[in-house]
Amino acid sequence: YADKAELEIMRGSIREKLRDLVINQEKEEKRRQDALKLEIQGCLAKDRKPEEQRRSLTRGDYKLYIDKNNRARIYYKAQEITKWQGLNVGIFSEGVWYSSYDSRLEIERPSEETMVLRFFHNQLPIIQAWDISLNGEGLLKWKVRISLRDSLPIDRTNLSLFLSKQYRQWFSDKGEGAFSAFANSEWKAMDNSSDAGGFMGVDSVNELPGVMVKSLSDAGESCLIQNTDLNISSRVFELQREEEKESYLPGEYPFFNIEVRFYADKAELEIMRGSIREKLWRVRLNTDGCEAKDAICLFGDNAYLHDRIKGNKDDFDKTSDEIRSSKGAIKIGISRYNFFRLNEIIQFCSVLIGQRIDLRAATLNLFPLKEIYPNFLKYTEFLRNYILSTRISLYLQDKDLPELLQSISSQSTQYNEKDLLRLLGVITEHSFIGPQTIVVDPYHYCNTNCVHCWIHSPYCDKDPDFLKQKMDLSLYKKLIDDAEKLLCDDIIFQGNGEPFLDDRLFEMAGYARDKGLKVIIFTNGILLDQANIKRLHELEVSEIFCSLPAGMARTYSLINPGHPGDTFDKVVSNLKELISQRRRLKKPSLKLQMTHVIHNMNYQELEAMAKMDADIGADRVRFYLVRLDRNISSLKLACSQIDEIRKALDRIGPYLKSRNIELQDNIDFQLKNYN
Repeated sequence: YADKAELEIMRGSIREKLRDLVINQEKEEKRRQDALKLEIQGCLAKDRKPEEQRRSLTRGDYKLYIDKNNRARIYYKAQEITKWQGLNVGIFSEGVWYSSYDSRLEIERPSEETMVLRFFHNQLPIIQAWDISLNGEGLLKWKVRISLRDSLPIDRTNLSLFLSKQYRQWFSDKGEGAFSAFANSEWKAMDNSSDAGGFMGVDSVNELPGVMVKSLSDAGESCLIQNTDLNISSRVFELQREEEKESYLPGEYPFFNIEVRFYADKAELEIMRGSIREKLWRVRLNTDGCEAKDAICLFGDNAYLHDRIKGNKDDFDKTSDEIRSSKGAIKIGISRYNFFRLNEIIQFCSVLIGQRIDLRAATLNLFPLKEIYPNFLKYTEFLRNYILSTRISLYLQDKDLPELLQSISSQSTQYNEKDLLRLLGVITEHSFIGPQTIVVDPYHYCNTNCVHCWIHSPYCDKDPDFLKQKMDLSLYKKLIDDAEKLLCDDIIFQGNGEPFLDDRLFEMAGYARDKGLKVIIFTNGILLDQANIKRLHELEVSEIFCSLPAGMARTYSLINPGHPGDTFDKVVSNLKELISQRRRLKKPSLKLQMTHVIHNMNYQELEAMAKMDADIGADRVRFYLVRLDRNISSLKLACSQIDEIRKALDRIGPYLKSRNIELQDNIDFQLKNYN
C-alpha cells in the first residue's frame, strides 16, 4: 500500500469486525456463566444441608470440617485451632512429595461421631483411608490406611497437624520450650525427633484449648515439632516414618494411628503436664522420686546448704557422721538451692564413704541459657552414670525445679540472658554471675559545692586528706578484670567527687570498654568541653548522667555558692555541644540523662528544668528527692511543697513524652514515702 490513506481505511474495517466479534463472544460467555451460576445455586439450595452435615463432625464445642479443597480443619467454639492444611498425610516417592489434599475425596459417615475419608491420589496408584472419630470431651482419634493398586516405591511418609500461630509454648516427651519467630523461607524444628510412642503438645492460649498428640502405633515413627515459614505461619506436629521396603506391593497397609486430645480446661492440662514432668525426671534420674526410709539423705557439701534445704539446724554434721559409719544407701536430694553443684556434693559424699570420685570438671553449662533445661538433664545423666557403682543415687526433692528451669529456658534470648540468670540467682540464693552494675569512686575532689551534697556542701566539714584520695589504678584494673570474668554489664564513674577532675579518667574508661563493659560517667557538666566530648565519642562511652539542680542561672548560683551565674549557662552550652557532636558524628549510642535533685531551694523549677532538658536534647530525665543528713536537714521539703512537685510532674510527663524524652519513674516511690 503506497497510499497510506487506503491502508488505514482497510485497517479500520478490520478493527470494526474484530470489535464486533469480541463483543459477541463476551455476551455469549456472560450468558453461559449466568446459566451455570443459576444451575449451581439451584443445586446448592437443594442439597446444602446434607452436604454440610456430611462434611462436618460436630461434638460438643468441637468441630471437624472438610472444606472444598479437601483440607480437614478443626474448630473450638467457632475458632479455628488448625491452620493451612489442617490434617495432612504426605507420601515421598521417587524424590517427590504427594499430599493428601491433592486428591479426589469421598466421604462416608458411619455414625454421628465417626467419619471415613478416602483420598484417591491424582498422580499415584494410592487410596488413603482416614478413620476419624471425635467425642464431646475433645478426643480425636485418627487412623490412616493406604491401599495400593500397583507396586510403588515409598521412601517416607509423614502425618502432620498444622496448628494456629497463636500457640506460643510447646512440650513433648523430651522437654519444653517456646516457639521461635517465623523465618522468611525456612521451616525450623523446635524439638529433635523423639522416640517411637512419644507425644507432642502445646499450651492453651487465649480462647484456644491446649493440644496433645500421641502416637499409638508401634511402627517406629519419630515425632517432630516445627515452625513453618513466614508465609504459612503455622505450628506443626509431625510423625515421620522412614520406609525400609524398596517397594510396596498392591494391597492395604496400616500406616498411622494417633490420638489428639484437646484441653479446654487449663487446670486439667497443667495437672497432666505436671505429672509428665515428674515422670520424666524420675526416669532420667533413675529414682522413684521420694525419699527411701532406709536411705541417708544429703543435700549439700557444707552445713549452710544442707541445713537450708533439710530445714533442720545443725543436721549436717550428724548426717556426715552417719554416712561415714553406715553401709546403707545414700540419696542426694536435688533442689533449686543445689542443682548447680551436684558434682561437688557427690564428690564430697564419695570422700565420706572412702570411694573418692573426681567430678571437678563435671560442671553444669549455664550458657546459652535457653539450653539450661536440657543441659541440666544431660548433667544429671552424666553424674548418674558416674555413681552407678556406688551406693549414692539422686532424687528430685524440689518438685518445682523442672518448671523453674523450663521457664528460664523458654524465656531466654540473647538479649536477656544475664538478667534472667541474675533473677534465677535471686530465686536460688546463689550468684551465678556478677552484679549488673559496678559504681566506681575514682577521685574525691569536686569543683562545685552544692548545698545538698553530703561531702562538699558548705554546711559540711571537709577533711583535706579525704579530698585528695584517688583509687589505685592497679586495683581498679584488677576490679575490671574480675568484672569481665563475672559478666558484669556496666561501670559507672561516680562518687564523692567529679570524675573529669581525675586525669586518668579516659584511661580508666578505655580499659573498661576494652573489657566489654558499658561505661557511664556521672558529672556536673562543667568540664564537658569540646575536647572531652570528642574523647567520649571516641571511647564509645554509653551514657552521661549530668547533675544539674536548677532550671535557672540565679537558682544555680544559690545552690552552688561561689559559682557565678554564667556557670549554669556554660553547663547548658556544654550539653548542647554534646548532643550536637553526636548528631554530626552520627553516633547515637551515647545517651544523655539529666538528673535533678529536688529540695526546698528548687522545687518550684521542675517545669523549667524539663523545658531546659528538652532544649538541650536529652534522652532521659530523672528527678529525685534530696537525701537528708543532719548537716543539710534545712533543705527538707514541706508537705505543701511535695504537693506542688506532684502537680508539676503531672504536667511534665506528657510534655517530655511529646518531645520523645523518657521520664524515669523512680520519684513516684519517693513521693509516696517522702516522710
